[in-house]
Amino acid sequence: DVDVEWACSMYFERACRAARCGVFDVLGHPDVIKVFGARLPAGPATLGRYEEHCDALASAASVSGTCLEVSSAGLRRPAREPYPGMVLLKRARKRGVGITLASDAHEPEEVGSHYDELVEWARTAGYSNVNVFDGRVATEVGIGRGSPE
Repeated sequence: DVDVEWACSMYFERACRAARCGVFDVLGHPDVIKVFGARLPAGPATLGRYEEHCDALASAASVSGTCLEVSSAGLRRPAREPYPGMVLLKRARKRGVGITLASDAHEPEEVGSHYDELVEWARTAGYSNVNVFDGRVATEVGIGRGSPE
């Protein structure tokens, strides 16, 4: 058995390093540690530590200009919610961190899956724009409704 608190600490420490380094345009699956449904135990102390992890990652991404990928992959996994979760996404929005939308399709039928849910997830966190890339140059565009073309 792996200690979930330890695993989360190690995961977010490495994710912060990746976001801070400035090499990446987008940090995909920024809280993928929840992929198998493992969560920190409920309670004020663990919630506080999780929020600290989210704050640290949002801050690192903000400083480097790294976007976070909002992905529907988690909806198809035991996590049962998009990556990132709402706590991290709201903290990223507060710090001005840009986002992209993705389905992380591994099969043709997964392309664009749950697009409307991703749009709503991002809007709930306060986003009205997403970043699209041409090469490594980001352009911010308004979030639309309906499936992507």
